[in-house]
Amino acid sequence: MRSWRGPLVAILTLALLYVFIWGLEVPYLHIHLPGLDFPGLLGSFRSVRLLWFSLSVTLYFLHFVIRAWRWDLLLRPLGRSRFSDLFAYTTIGYALNNILPARVGEIARPLLLSRKTGLSAAGTIASVLLERILDLLTILVLFGASLPFLLPLWLAGAQREKAVSVVRTAAQVGVVAAAAILFALLLLKLRNSFPSKYLAWMLALLPSRTRYSVAQLGDSFLRGLRALATGRLVHLVGATSLLLWLDLAGAYWAMAHAFGVDLTWPGAFFMNAILAMGMAIPTPGGVGGYDAFCKYGLTIFFGVDATPAGGIAILSHLAGIVPVTLVGLVVFFLREGLSFGSVRALAAPGENG
Repeated sequence: MRSWRGPLVAILTLALLYVFIWGLEVPYLHIHLPGLDFPGLLGSFRSVRLLWFSLSVTLYFLHFVIRAWRWDLLLRPLGRSRFSDLFAYTTIGYALNNILPARVGEIARPLLLSRKTGLSAAGTIASVLLERILDLLTILVLFGASLPFLLPLWLAGAQREKAVSVVRTAAQVGVVAAAAILFALLLLKLRNSFPSKYLAWMLALLPSRTRYSVAQLGDSFLRGLRALATGRLVHLVGATSLLLWLDLAGAYWAMAHAFGVDLTWPGAFFMNAILAMGMAIPTPGGVGGYDAFCKYGLTIFFGVDATPAGGIAILSHLAGIVPVTLVGLVVFFLREGLSFGSVRALAAPGENG
C-alpha cells in the first residue's frame, strides 16, 4: 500500500491543481468553476494592499503561537513543558506536513516532544487527536453562527437553491458532529464503569503487535478527556480553540480585503469551514485542495470573480504555510539537529512503545 501512496497523492494533487487553474464544468451537478485569467491574476497581485496583506501574514503566523498555547493546556494532565519546546515542535510538525505526504508531522511532533520531555508518547499523540476534535467542533460552531447572517442575503438575492443546498449540507454535517459529541460524552460517562471484559474482547480483535499500543493510546486519551471534563481547564481549552479559529478567520478576512473584496466576518467564518475541507484532503500542505476549495467558495457563494478569488487562494495559502515551514525547518535542522531519516525512524511502528 505504501508503494502506491506517493503516486496516488501526486495524482490527487495534480488533479486539484488542474481544477484550480483551468476550472471545472459539471452541468449535471450544476458545478461551474471558472479557470484563472493569468494576465488579470498578475494585475491583481500588483494591486494588493500591503497593509492588509501584512496583517494577514501576521495573523496566520500568530495562529501557531495560539496552537502551542492550547497544546500546553491539553498536555497539563500529563505534565508541564516549556512553551519554547511546544512552539518549536508545533512549527516542526506543520513544516513536515507542508513538505511531506501522509501528514507525517501529526505523528512526529508529539513523539519528538515526548522524547524531549519524557511525557507519555501515547498521551502526546492523544493530545493531537483531541486537537483535531476541538478544531472540528469550533469550525462547526463558527459555521453555524455565520448561517443566520448569510442565508437571508442569499435568499434575497434570488439564490434560493444555493441557500437550500447549504442548509442541507450543514444539517448533514451537524448530524455527524452531534454523533461525535455524543460518543465523546459516552466515553466520559463510562470511563470508570466500562466493563473491562468488553474492552479486553474488543482489543482481542486487533493484531497482537498493535494491541498494547492501542490500549495505551486509548487509556491516555480517556485520561486526557477525564482531566478536561471538569474544572477551569476545559474553559481555557475552549476559549483558546475559539481564539485560534477567530484568528484564522481574521487572517483570511484581511487577505480578502488586501484584494479589495469586502468579505464580512460571517463570510470569513463560513469560508473557514470550506477551507478546512480543502486542507483535509491529504496532499502536502493542502496544495490543490485548499486552492480549489477557496476559489470555489468565493465564486459560488459570494459572487467573487475568479481572478481575485484565485489571488486570494494563492496568497492566503502561501501566507499560511511558507513562514511556519521556514521557521519549522530552521528549528528542525539547526535547533534540534534532526534529519528526515530520524523522523521516519522515530515514527516507525514499535519505536515508541
